[in-house]
Amino acid sequence: MVTAIPASPEKMAELKEETANDETLQQLKQRMVQGWPDRKHEIPQNLATYWNIRHELSEAEDSKTTKKCKARARAILFWPGMSKDIYEKVSKCATCATYRRRNQKEPMIAHPNDTIPERPWQKLGTDLCECKGKNYLAVVDYYSKFIETALLPNKTAGTVIRHLKSIFARHGIPKELVSDNMPFNSKEFDEFAKQWRFKQTTSSPTYTQSNGMSEKAVQTVKRILKKADDPYVGLMEYRNTPVTGMTYSPSQLLMSRTTRTKIPISKELLLPHSSSLNNDRTSRSRTTTNQPNHYHHLKLEKTSTYARTVSGYQPPYLDWPLPQDRISSQHQMDNSTDGTVVTF
Repeated sequence: MVTAIPASPEKMAELKEETANDETLQQLKQRMVQGWPDRKHEIPQNLATYWNIRHELSEAEDSKTTKKCKARARAILFWPGMSKDIYEKVSKCATCATYRRRNQKEPMIAHPNDTIPERPWQKLGTDLCECKGKNYLAVVDYYSKFIETALLPNKTAGTVIRHLKSIFARHGIPKELVSDNMPFNSKEFDEFAKQWRFKQTTSSPTYTQSNGMSEKAVQTVKRILKKADDPYVGLMEYRNTPVTGMTYSPSQLLMSRTTRTKIPISKELLLPHSSSLNNDRTSRSRTTTNQPNHYHHLKLEKTSTYARTVSGYQPPYLDWPLPQDRISSQHQMDNSTDGTVVTF
């Protein structure tokens, strides 16, 4: 869960300045980058206060790319110093630096369409976008944030409908489809909605931001198309990476399982697990209710280097050779306690 604290630009600047001048916080920041030792007595006394929450600490401006890489890795692998290695790798990534978002964050618009549905694939958002001279259709599930995209030869209603039918054939027909206007407000599209029995909701022409979920999906699709050598691999990894503020990945929330990718994974982790996913909507609803109306905030996010808690879930070890002869082990869970501990 992510706890957001609203802060004005002035307050953020003040917090940054005070943090930079605080010797203990600077030592804490350095320790977070280097990684925590195995024993409490190995850290300076002034950092002992943070020992019990060390795996919940993260830097407010730690890039989203770094956080998602860590979340993706922790789901299936572990090696000592993992957080530091990922941080350094992302910091040196030329592609990440090139496409890192530098625009000022805009106010977040609260809208009824952004409420979390009761079940996966109940409500979808859709929009068209252009990238590198080509047109794409983007479809996003409001519940799981699972994204489908399709390359369009043109932007006619018939072409869009044909690709939506293909997507619906894979995942089912939604109860509601939220979209912008053309070509979604055409007579042909109205007939499609009636025949396939879903509610069509279009945003106001003067208030296109009301389709915020689709706008976010479009930006995600564009980033993948620009950054990835193979966009299909990029889309596959997005679907298997926990979205910010979520416990599970889009694939887990939509299909109750992790899909197989190019990253080595235990076969047990590919089996469907739905029992612990049912509680995710409740926790996310609580987070959404407390969400501030502006993006300027500090994020206090759980970033445990050693474990993630999955109720009723005990996968076996998975050994995989890594650089410098290090060995990673799949997490071994112990459900007898609240805190989950990794064993090697």
